[in-house]
This record gives sequence, structure tokens and C-alpha cells, in this order.
Amino acid sequence: MKVLIVEDDILIGRYLQMLMAEFGHEVCATATSAGDAITQAAAYHPDVALMDIRLANGSSGIDAAREIHARYRLRCIFLSGNLDKATREAVAACEPIDFLPKPVMPVVLRRALEKARESGNGLDSSTPVIN
Repeated sequence: MKVLIVEDDILIGRYLQMLMAEFGHEVCATATSAGDAITQAAAYHPDVALMDIRLANGSSGIDAAREIHARYRLRCIFLSGNLDKATREAVAACEPIDFLPKPVMPVVLRRALEKARESGNGLDSSTPVIN
């Protein structure tokens, strides 16, 4: 699968890249802010996004996920230290694949990626729903 990593912590981002390589997935792009995530999703049409909730410059992974889902039907695996009920409800419309607590365990991330593959992750993400 082609994976977009949206994470503003450089060490966590590199760790996720390493895990994706180990799992046999292609990291097509990385982003550290909501705007960058939307731009990268448009450019690379990933199969899934690993999405942090709090991003650089005070931007929101929730906002990025909503926009990406609306435009490309791309679903996310959310990674965060804060996965409370209010956060889960805020992203429900994005049809998240999973919510994973940080620090993420490799076996848990692998299972979430398998769930993404099995679900087909909605529409073909290369076909925009909204221009």
C-alpha cells in the first residue's frame, strides 16, 4: 500500500517510515501540517494515511482528515496520545480505520494496516470526489 505519514514529531515520523518499510509498504509522502497533508494527498493519492491529531503550526489532523476524506474518500489511521471520546466523535464522519495510542506498537499498527487493506479503504483515492 501507498502510505501518507502525517506527523510533526520528526523522530516519530522516522520510526513510522521504518515500520512501513519493514511491513513492505511504500511511504509516498510525509507531512507535518494539515495544509501539507492535503497537498500531499492530492499529489500522491495514497491508499491510507497515518494521521496525528495535533500537527505543526497549531494545525489539526482532524481538519486534514475531514478535507482529505471529503475530496478523495481517503480514510485514516489516527495516532495520538489523546484518543478520548470527544476526539473519536470529532473524526467519526471521516470513517477512521482505527485509533492507535502513542507510542504505537508495531504489531498493533500492522493489524490496523491489514484492516485498511481488507476494507479496500473506500473509493479509489486517485479519483477526486470534490475538485
